[in-house]
Amino acid sequence: LKVDGIQTVAGKPIVNATGSVLQVVTSTTSTEVTNNTTSEVATGLSASITPSSSSNKVFALVTLPIQWGSNSGNITQDYNLKRGSTIIGKSDSMVNVNAIVQLQGEVSISVLDSPSTTSATTYSVTFQETTQTNRYGNSMVCAGNATATLTLMEISA
Repeated sequence: LKVDGIQTVAGKPIVNATGSVLQVVTSTTSTEVTNNTTSEVATGLSASITPSSSSNKVFALVTLPIQWGSNSGNITQDYNLKRGSTIIGKSDSMVNVNAIVQLQGEVSISVLDSPSTTSATTYSVTFQETTQTNRYGNSMVCAGNATATLTLMEISA
């Protein structure tokens, strides 16, 4: 059986049916990045995707290994997913400890974005401390060469 195309009941081609994943772009890094200030620092995760239609969505998924230290105090960090210079997703972490300690964890961010463009669009991840009391050491991403990942998927509208 040979056909020129198969369509949904709504008349859309099956390969581009609403919700179909049209393309996937992935960026990874294992470079350790440190920060112990309230200034925003790039994690090294950045990727570009060019949507095929301005009505399509981009599903962005971030997995970020983190480590932080404190000396009987607390630290709060913000992790930002950005489209260009605009924050479109955010996660935070907080550690409150009673002794000198270094802790490790993982932050995940997922966002279904509407970039409304067919131009190349860059997504990136940054982090910063927002609170620090009795602080020592640095906050880190990719400590011990763990791998951070940013995955972008174009979703058909």
